[in-house]
Amino acid sequence: MRMLLCVILSSLALLAGCSPSPCTEQVFDLGDFEVRCDLADKLPSEGGGLEVVHSDTPDQVLWASIEGRHFLEAGIGEETVEYGRGSFLFSDTESQRCTQQRIDRVESDGTAVIASGEFNDCELAWELHFAAESSARVGVHATLSDPSYNRISWLGASQPDEGFYGFGAQFNYLDHKGLKLPIWAQEQGHGRGSEPLTSILELTEGNSAGDWFTSYTAVPFALSDQGRAVYMDNQEYLEFDMVDPAKLQVDVWANELRAGLVQGPEPRDLVRGFTEYTGRMAPLPTWSQGGPIVRLHGGSTAVREDVAEMRAAGVPLAGVWIEDWCGLRTTVFGTRIWWNWDVDRLLYPDWEELVAELADDNVRVLAYMNPFLTDPAEKEYLDRNLYAEAVEAGYLVGSADSEVFLVDQGGFDAGIVDLTNPELREWLKQVMIDLIGTGVRGWMADFGEALPYDAVLHSGVDARSYHNQFPYEWARLVREASREADVEEEFLFFSRSGNAWSPGETRLFWLGDQTVTWDEYDGLRTVIPGLLNAGLSGYSLEHTDTGGWLSVSNLGITRSKELFQRWLELSVFTSVIRLHTTNETEENHQYNTDAETLEHFREMSELFASLASYRAGLMDEAYAEGIPLIRHLMLHYPDDPEVYTLMQQFMLGPDLLVAPVVHEEAVEVELYLPAGDWVRLGTSTTTSSSGQWLTVAAPIGNPAAFIRGGSDLAAQLSP
Repeated sequence: MRMLLCVILSSLALLAGCSPSPCTEQVFDLGDFEVRCDLADKLPSEGGGLEVVHSDTPDQVLWASIEGRHFLEAGIGEETVEYGRGSFLFSDTESQRCTQQRIDRVESDGTAVIASGEFNDCELAWELHFAAESSARVGVHATLSDPSYNRISWLGASQPDEGFYGFGAQFNYLDHKGLKLPIWAQEQGHGRGSEPLTSILELTEGNSAGDWFTSYTAVPFALSDQGRAVYMDNQEYLEFDMVDPAKLQVDVWANELRAGLVQGPEPRDLVRGFTEYTGRMAPLPTWSQGGPIVRLHGGSTAVREDVAEMRAAGVPLAGVWIEDWCGLRTTVFGTRIWWNWDVDRLLYPDWEELVAELADDNVRVLAYMNPFLTDPAEKEYLDRNLYAEAVEAGYLVGSADSEVFLVDQGGFDAGIVDLTNPELREWLKQVMIDLIGTGVRGWMADFGEALPYDAVLHSGVDARSYHNQFPYEWARLVREASREADVEEEFLFFSRSGNAWSPGETRLFWLGDQTVTWDEYDGLRTVIPGLLNAGLSGYSLEHTDTGGWLSVSNLGITRSKELFQRWLELSVFTSVIRLHTTNETEENHQYNTDAETLEHFREMSELFASLASYRAGLMDEAYAEGIPLIRHLMLHYPDDPEVYTLMQQFMLGPDLLVAPVVHEEAVEVELYLPAGDWVRLGTSTTTSSSGQWLTVAAPIGNPAAFIRGGSDLAAQLSP
């Protein structure tokens, strides 16, 4: 009778996805971690499974198989990808899906804990490896025996009340529980649900309207509010599926899965552990903290006049970024520049003299560059045709039926430089060094997210697995150029696209091309969520196009005076104030449209400059620990459940709480003050809070910001 019972239990275990006694041990030591195997003589439905914990916090599970469920799936799929100007639409058709996972063995080889088995519904074997990579991280690696299986899924248990934050620059949610989130660097889109712009742009190839999840950043990092984080090393397309409240699932379009777990009692520990692995951002040049960086254009005379105007108004100008240094062209999206990285001598005949003159006035000049090249044959005063040089040398990304993959940019075509070609890297690096040699001390390193899914690359690597690597390599090339030109410390370039490792190369990020609106789809109300999620994901130095970028005057979408001023009041408390004039300069309100706006700009610029020493300390901390300047309140008040829901307020470091006005015509703002004493910025008024909501007056010119009582910052800024 006993033998018959064992046979029955063994059969049931196999059907449930588990052999009755696969564990060689019950607890496997993995450095600072443990892998617990509770499968011997126990069915999954009775609580059997695998789990990973840290030795210091054994009750805090980093990953566990779902009770009574398998933890790996596999499949064979064929995707369809629609592409248009950096926007992607994905769909997938699976011909097979394997779900009946069987665990045959769990053992240690001395460096890793290895679970292995097969799928009962497929002729397919699998392995799952756990290996300690630091005192805070465990690496996870899953493989499939048959390379024709190009879909792999990893499943784990989640508590219904567990929240997941991060995922790079995500603009519409903070807690992503209940959502399925694709990870792929692409255009964030324009409109993103705001009408009528979205309906119009949805008709374009690839859907340039975007969606709630589309982002320039591909950062597969989920920070849990329950003491753990999960990240992916895969560069291929993947999705975090958090729809089921009891499950966290990651689906990868590849034959293997590379991931990791981060341990930390508090969110700060999780950010620290993740950025230790991916890389951290170095402090910005000191000059960038003394005032705003203003976009100027129109030629040497116009630039000099605008600088003189700001000087006369008392604006503490730090720099100007001259986007049209290489010439202007007119397109359906307004005025754009020629993507030929050579000085336009029609607009700037005395470029070197202008740059030197501004440097003497302690104003740095920044330019613009991206990884595209366009044919400038029709351009006046052409000194050098970089596109022709690149085509002749074979330096541009190709396609299956063409040596050059031309991408429609809305009125003109452009080729993409092939960063897998070492010769191209040296050639383009020299172009950059030549520009630096004119005195330029930085630029907007735009784009990086547009590599087509089916591009043909010099190295032979599959573009599907290189796409998310491209923005990292683009930033790395710019960083190398500044280093070889011996200006790295004072050089400031800023990127909008990136992957998890980009913070180790990029000097500064910006959120991208928000619309000049107030809305929560693509306007002002998306800025703070974007900054907070990016900061939790390792993007510790982030800022925004002050005032937004996309204007569509034909639809009545233009920047108002109020919107510009409120956006500026938000930017004051970020890592850099940088002004953009939008794609339709003449249709939108600017910093100098009237005297009142110019005076407000001066006041806010002085406030920004007054925080320079405070930000310097925060940047040192960011470089040492990965903690961002712009912080979600959970980083300082992890035990206060109220802070996790906050979408429109943030901390600048530990001592300054900011709640910008983000609604049109509002003159007050509702905010949450955590427990402690708080001094309203610019006053001596102290509010003692036990953790409470307040409604405070915030007219234009008096942003709602509170300094932590007793801090060094409070003493520094006391009136």
